[in-house]
Amino acid sequence: MGLESRLQVIVAAGTNLTLLPAIFYAYRRKQSFIFIITLMSLITSIAYHTVDAWENPPPSTFEVLVFQNRFTVPPLVFDDPNTSGSC
Repeated sequence: MGLESRLQVIVAAGTNLTLLPAIFYAYRRKQSFIFIITLMSLITSIAYHTVDAWENPPPSTFEVLVFQNRFTVPPLVFDDPNTSGSC
């Protein structure tokens, strides 16, 4: 996991920590519905942001060096009518 992905996970975890006071408050007040909703929101958010960070990792130095200039745009099959002079 690259630096950008790690920072994304850290920021997401930091913002998810703001749900903890609401979870504890709902638990102490015996508000079961709010407790379950906020707890599931916390779990879902952590899972989503972690998988999102792992899904598209930045390319490594090896990949950049090996695959640089390997994938180019293929040439046009037909001539561009604006440049060839034909209608």
